[in-house]
Amino acid sequence: MTIQRSRLSTALYVITGPPGCGKTTTIRLIAEKLRLIGIPIGGMITSEVRRGGIRVGFEILDVSTGKSLPLAGLGNEEPRIGKYSVYISNIEEIGVKSILQAIDNNSVVIIDEVGPMELMSRKFIESVERALSQSRIIVATVHFTSRHQLAEKLRRKATRLIQLRRGASMHELDKIASELSQEIGVRFRRSVDE
Repeated sequence: MTIQRSRLSTALYVITGPPGCGKTTTIRLIAEKLRLIGIPIGGMITSEVRRGGIRVGFEILDVSTGKSLPLAGLGNEEPRIGKYSVYISNIEEIGVKSILQAIDNNSVVIIDEVGPMELMSRKFIESVERALSQSRIIVATVHFTSRHQLAEKLRRKATRLIQLRRGASMHELDKIASELSQEIGVRFRRSVDE
């Protein structure tokens, strides 16, 4: 029987919680703190796009390059989730490429978010599965109510599952991010020394 060493040493940090609880804020803070302590990161972050205080869509950002593209916007084009048209080609151009690049660079893989829009892309699902089998450390946010098998798998296999609550203060989110980034930093350095 052959056991892949990388599979055994993967640390998976999963952040979940209801909409508006601070998942993206927390993962951004973790990414910033890891960068400050010299830990290489890669992957993607999604965020809301607002105009005049009204949400009009979402964007997807490559955390290594800073390149971003719309993830979804108000519209009638298919595929759609609610009132948003989802741009699968942009998920693959930014999200999939950034995840695969992070894996290839042996970086900490940041995946925000494993949610309904991103899961419309088969290539996105495959890139997350590849990260699970080949990465040392993954930090992911997972949609709170998703029953997609990948979302369930991430919650089930998490080394640490952090469930945020709506109304958490910025201080609480920063404290969680500080604790996790310190733990991730130690794990990353230990894995490099192995």
